[in-house]
Amino acid sequence: MEIPFDQSVGELVARHPATSRVFGRFDIDFCCGGRKTIRALTTERPDAEQLLAALEAALGNEQETRDESWLDRSLTDLVHHLLDHYHAPLREELPRLAQLVAAARRAHGDEGGLLPFGEIATTLDALTEELVGHLAKEEVVLFPAAQRLEAAAQGHAPIPTSPCGALRFPIQAMEREHEEAGAALAELRRLTDGYCRPAGACPTVLALVAGLEELEVELHRHIHLENSVLFPRALDLERALVGTEEIR
Repeated sequence: MEIPFDQSVGELVARHPATSRVFGRFDIDFCCGGRKTIRALTTERPDAEQLLAALEAALGNEQETRDESWLDRSLTDLVHHLLDHYHAPLREELPRLAQLVAAARRAHGDEGGLLPFGEIATTLDALTEELVGHLAKEEVVLFPAAQRLEAAAQGHAPIPTSPCGALRFPIQAMEREHEEAGAALAELRRLTDGYCRPAGACPTVLALVAGLEELEVELHRHIHLENSVLFPRALDLERALVGTEEIR
C-alpha cells in the first residue's frame, strides 16, 4: 500500500493501527499532534527517509494491518474499550507512579545525581489532578452523549438534546485538556532524558522511569482513540441527526 501523504497522522493511525508503533518509535505525537499530514510531517524531519521506510513496511505487512480498527466498531464498543483499557488502569497507575517518585525522593533527594525527582513529582501531580477531573467529565457528559447519538441513529431512542448545546463544545474542551496532558508528558520525557535508565539506579528508580514511559505510550493511544476516532464519529452522527443549522 502506498503512503497516503495527504492523510493526517491521526487518520492513518485510525485506519492502520500498526503505524502507531512506527510513530512511537520515532517519537512522533499521533494523538494531540495527529492533525498534521504525512507530507507536512516528512518535510520537516531530517530522518524522513527512515520514517517513510518504516511506514511502508508497516502498511505492507498484512498481518500487522489486521490490527483492530475502531473505525468499524460501534461507538458503544469504543466507549467500553476506553473505560476498561484506559480509564480504569489509569486510575490505578497514577497513584502507583506517585508512590514510586515519593520513594525515589526519600532515597535520593530532589537532585540526587540521578534524576530531578522534585520536578518529576510536581509535573506528575499536576497531570494527575488534570486527568482525574478529565476522566470524570468524559464519563459523565461526553461518553453518554455519544452513546445516545448512536442509539438515536439506530432508531432505538429519540434524538437527544444536550444541556451543553452542540457536542463540539465539550469536545473542544476535552481536546484542550488533551493538549495540556500531552505537554505534561513531553515535560516528563524531558526530565527523564527520554526515559533513559540512569546507570546504577535502584529498582525503584528503574520502575519509575519504566512506568512513566508506559504512561506516555498508553496515554498517547488513549488520546488518539478519542481525538481521531470517537470525537469525529460522534460529531458526524450529530450532524446527520440534527443538521448543521441546529447545532451551530
